Amino acid sequence: MSIYVEVVTSPASPQSCRAMVLAQRVISKMDAVLLHEVNTITPFGQERALECGVTAFPSIVVDGRIVFVGVPDEGALRSFISDAIRDKKERESYFF
Repeated sequence: MSIYVEVVTSPASPQSCRAMVLAQRVISKMDAVLLHEVNTITPFGQERALECGVTAFPSIVVDGRIVFVGVPDEGALRSFISDAIRDKKERESYFF
């Protein structure tokens, strides 16, 4: 079980670097979180941004859903990811 966090960046966005550094700092203190930078300078990055519906940079995508556009507050990002981890653990703990 892991949460997948993508920071969608653009070389034209001066805030993209700040968002990536913030995400790295927050996620470095968490278990079960995978972080990936998706840079729109690459064809893969452009395709992935379109798949997620990203229209502004930087954007932070958690498990395929845009959750922040721009550089979020560190506490807000930490709280959102912690809640996502808890929710995923709860969903996976049910027996069907």
